[in-house]
Amino acid sequence: MIEGSRIRLKTWQQATVAMGCVIGAPSCCFCKCGSFWDLPENTFGVAYARFMGSRNFSPDDRPPVRFMDTDELAYVAMRVREVRDFWHTLFDLPTNLIGETALKVIEFEQMGLPMYLLSVVGGTARFSGK
Repeated sequence: MIEGSRIRLKTWQQATVAMGCVIGAPSCCFCKCGSFWDLPENTFGVAYARFMGSRNFSPDDRPPVRFMDTDELAYVAMRVREVRDFWHTLFDLPTNLIGETALKVIEFEQMGLPMYLLSVVGGTARFSGK
């Protein structure tokens, strides 16, 4: 349920976030993508390595999350940033305006945050001129 700009988490979601914060869950992107190239051809790891390699990007290069009120919110924001490249890979979305707008639709469906919907509206408004 959305109340103002905050989302009320269900009990299991609260427990998951709390556990991740308490145990100091490591980043899911703690390694370089180099070892992914050695995986079998039709695997997510190889697709992810190609996506990241084609952009000369490493998941470890992200700056830390800032401006969050609590550790729990910072943890969730960190996870959202980490899985974003996974979604680009899974849905084979480019990193141009169309791909980013499509990804915002997916993020809105997954998380229900109004900021993603506003990004979709803003992104599609830019399409009309092209």
